[in-house]
Amino acid sequence: MQQSELVRQAEAVLTAAQKLTELPDDQLQQRATSSGWNVEQHLEHVSLANLRSLKAARLIAGGGGEPREGRAEVLARRILRSGTIPRGADAPDGTQPAESGNVDAARANLALCLELLREAAAADLTSGTVPHPYLGPLDGLEWLRFVEIHTQHHLAQIREILEGS
Repeated sequence: MQQSELVRQAEAVLTAAQKLTELPDDQLQQRATSSGWNVEQHLEHVSLANLRSLKAARLIAGGGGEPREGRAEVLARRILRSGTIPRGADAPDGTQPAESGNVDAARANLALCLELLREAAAADLTSGTVPHPYLGPLDGLEWLRFVEIHTQHHLAQIREILEGS
């Protein structure tokens, strides 16, 4: 997939998540029995995780990261190819939401994510890799794809919560 398309898709899902931060408090506090998180917590987690992802892409764009040695991990290839993340994994340290969620932090982080994404649009994102806690080393393009997939994963869970599933 072309870098411009990856940026466009990531921008679309981040914008969708950002719009959800404007939901009324009663909807932000709706909780799913499956994940245990409420809408606000999903949004906070997405903002924290994607901020880390886009900082990894920015590091690569600035010439940082490690050179790619071989192919991406099997799980990473499967997720990046299929566009889906299996449910049930624990959020990595530093991406866990507050006890009831923090929509203000989510809103600010998502705005910063969109800024970092725009910076990444014209950068060379293939010169290095930065490790994901579960997926192993990803280059900048893979990080952009992960941002889209990860955000879609949580947007789907939010839709289920709001629809009462």
